[in-house]
Amino acid sequence: MKRKYQIVILIWLACSASISAQIVTLNSNQALPLTAHAGNDTTILSGRQAILGSHPTAENGYGGYSYHWTPSVGLNDVTQPNPIARPLITTRYLLTITDMNNCSSSDQVTITVEANGIVENEALTNFRVYPNPSDGNIWVDLDGVSGPIRLRVINSIGVMVYELNREITNGLREELDTRFLSAGNYMVVLVYKSKIVTRTIVIL
Repeated sequence: MKRKYQIVILIWLACSASISAQIVTLNSNQALPLTAHAGNDTTILSGRQAILGSHPTAENGYGGYSYHWTPSVGLNDVTQPNPIARPLITTRYLLTITDMNNCSSSDQVTITVEANGIVENEALTNFRVYPNPSDGNIWVDLDGVSGPIRLRVINSIGVMVYELNREITNGLREELDTRFLSAGNYMVVLVYKSKIVTRTIVIL
């Protein structure tokens, strides 16, 4: 008499912290590996925007995707597959996608920001940040400019750690408290009439 045997083995479920007993068959329904598509590197003029991600931004895996973009600076929504990016300076964004089976995939995209034409006011070249390097507060000076300005301090991974929006008359002199910042390199970004001036500072 012929006997039929059914072989049961333990299979480690991909991207799962559990072990399940399953019957091995020749026709596997296991999904293809999850793939993230952050999109193509793009160059924009200052003040313009770019759309991140691709079509689709997530591919394969087990569905039920969740999205997370870092850094958040310049993005309208870090949880969307195709957020709008308006960075002040060239920024590299990291996309991490997780599916319903806790599988993850990552990809990066760089948005390069170029100056929008010629600086209208030569006084912007007098934008000063001092002392540099600094182990305490720093000063920012700008002579001969009136109107709305935006001032940002951004760390080495593109996260904004200080922000100032102000209407100024005939210049700016502002003291920034940097004692709460970790040691490292930072970018001070001044935006005036869609023109951008940057200075690099070192915090000791």
